[in-house]
Amino acid sequence: MRLSAPLPLGLTLSIAAGVLALAPVAQAATAATGEPTYTCQTDTPGNTGVPILIHGIGCRASNGAPATGVSGPVKLVIAQPRYHPHVSAWTCRQARALGSAGALEVMAVDCRP
Repeated sequence: MRLSAPLPLGLTLSIAAGVLALAPVAQAATAATGEPTYTCQTDTPGNTGVPILIHGIGCRASNGAPATGVSGPVKLVIAQPRYHPHVSAWTCRQARALGSAGALEVMAVDCRP
């Protein structure tokens, strides 16, 4: 006695086609968010008023964000936020990166979740 029957061929092909169709969508979403990004280990106290200032430490630059100097607008991602615990991804009007490529500090201003 079989407890489970194989799926009909038509349903199996439909499921496989649906899974394959999702792959290009995921790639397109990644490519669309190709804005300059700083990914930081944590944050330190910053201005929580307006404009919001985020100070990220232990950061690395990606998607064309410069390793030093000023850039904008940028995306700032905080892996373990301490001072803004409910938000880990910010879009900021401008950012200044200081330090070496592996251990940047980023001061970002006029940030929005």
